[in-house]
Amino acid sequence: VVFSSNPRTDLHMSTPLFARGVSPNRKEELILSKNKLTGELPTQLFDLVLLEKLHLAENGIEGELPSHVGKLTSLRELDLYINAMEGGIPSEIGNLKNLVTLDLSNNEMDGQIPRSILDLTSLEELALGPNEFTGTLLDYSPLKNLKSLGLDDCSFEGSIPEGMGALPNLEALYLARNSLEGPIPEELGKATSLAHLILDFNKLTGKIPETLSNLVNLVTLDVSRNKLKGSVPAEMWNWTPWKF
Repeated sequence: VVFSSNPRTDLHMSTPLFARGVSPNRKEELILSKNKLTGELPTQLFDLVLLEKLHLAENGIEGELPSHVGKLTSLRELDLYINAMEGGIPSEIGNLKNLVTLDLSNNEMDGQIPRSILDLTSLEELALGPNEFTGTLLDYSPLKNLKSLGLDDCSFEGSIPEGMGALPNLEALYLARNSLEGPIPEELGKATSLAHLILDFNKLTGKIPETLSNLVNLVTLDVSRNKLKGSVPAEMWNWTPWKF
């Protein structure tokens, strides 16, 4: 079922769409992005256990992401970007072992990120900010397939885990606009696939580690609005292309 990118489509999430147009007995894609959908996610949505793609981005969907989401074990893509979702991420999210993309960014969700999210070892894109999530950052090193990790514009505290450097496929790391403290881990220099490292508007201290000169694929480095000191490692001036 596709109702994508149609600004004139005005539906409520209680509309009996699921019983009429989506079968629970075959693989399905439900694409409802960029409409004017309102209301909460209906219970019957989570009976579509063979659903592989659920795109509800850029609507006005409210309420919480219920624990029933853990029933959608065939899901590969879950996109709720730009809605009005509230509450936390249920621990049952860890049941979705086939997820490749999880985008909950630009909502009003809060609470701490459940550790069960580290069970999603197929993830390539994880976007959780902006939101109102709190607590310290998890060590995402078990998610070896991650290419993009977005935890920006939340309320995370504490330090950047050293395990962030153990993500061999990571191309983009967004940690801007939090309350992160301590040094930039030297271990980040091991994430040699990084092209975008965005750490601005935090409370990071110490020097820019020389190990970042190992990031030969880096295009964008933003460490502005922190409390860093010392000189920029000389090797970094030799990088091309550069964007500060």
